[in-house]
Amino acid sequence: MSGPEASVHRYVSVDALRFLAAMGIVTHHFATKLDNPDLQQMFLANHAFVDFFFAISGFIMFHTYGHRLGTVDQVGAYLRNRLARVYPLHVLTLFVVLCMGLTLWRGRTDIDAIVPSALLPNLLLLHAWGTTALPTFNTPSWSISAEWFLYLVFPAIAYVGRRMGAGSLVLSALVLVACLEWGQSHGWIRDWTSLTYDYGMLRALPTFLAGAALGRLVETHAMPNFGFGLVWSLFLAAVACMMLGGNGKAIILLLVMALAACAAAERHGARSFLTHPVMARLGDWSYAIYLTHSITGVLVVSFLGRKVLHLEGGMLTAWALGVALLPVVAVAAFVYRTFEVPARQVLRTPSAVPVMVNVS
Repeated sequence: MSGPEASVHRYVSVDALRFLAAMGIVTHHFATKLDNPDLQQMFLANHAFVDFFFAISGFIMFHTYGHRLGTVDQVGAYLRNRLARVYPLHVLTLFVVLCMGLTLWRGRTDIDAIVPSALLPNLLLLHAWGTTALPTFNTPSWSISAEWFLYLVFPAIAYVGRRMGAGSLVLSALVLVACLEWGQSHGWIRDWTSLTYDYGMLRALPTFLAGAALGRLVETHAMPNFGFGLVWSLFLAAVACMMLGGNGKAIILLLVMALAACAAAERHGARSFLTHPVMARLGDWSYAIYLTHSITGVLVVSFLGRKVLHLEGGMLTAWALGVALLPVVAVAAFVYRTFEVPARQVLRTPSAVPVMVNVS
């Protein structure tokens, strides 16, 4: 692609990590549908993958837009393109959940987050800004509300990163974490790594800043290359900590370090199956996986598994954490091709801001 819509390099391995993180979130939510406290506890810490999403988003945003938001027109086009990226599928899944909650599914599955007063905040992408009293509608979409907040503040983050370097972004992230810890210690907020509807956009900001700092570092060739072996070591260490109920903040740090190693490895030309074109396609589907998996889970696990097939115990576990993952990916692939991409193309505007396929 050339001209005003010229593309930038795509980090396929980073998108591959995003797919793995999306599936980690799916297993976290599907485990909560099981009557097995041990399994629920095992997958409880998988919510840290959401923070990993924010770090990946910060990295890709700075890589793609960090030096290309110098005018009001460019910022306006950037915001429109970002809205085109996240909003259509958010509205579609919101509408589907609303219909399911108000029709025959009411009381027959676990769709129970239909709160009329929260409809407007959800439509305005404000439902992670402390505007609702509980999780509502398509509950995972709180992170899309947080992501929209990040998009709004990103031009300022990009300016600071360009002028003052990656260190300024890291320092900002550390100061923000200290403030969140202070607020938590005074009882003003709960553990900030578990915030969602209750100011989840503040939870998103530190890891987003860390990811943006990595984007700034990688472009200067300042990061050493340890290959994809280090990526897997850090990523699997994070997963092991999740399974063992480790500290959430330590898990987030391991994941951010895995992101740094991954970006550096691909920047230096290293190759692994994470850089294979198949992983690029799976990365394309990760946003649809994230936003549709709760709906698919209701249909495949809660309805088909429990109520139609009458599965329970180990059979239900195998169904929820094995078989049910396949339709999650299949539904996401279908939604990506038939709705997400066409809607994005309709809403996106040609501009001086370059577009990279599947950015954040």
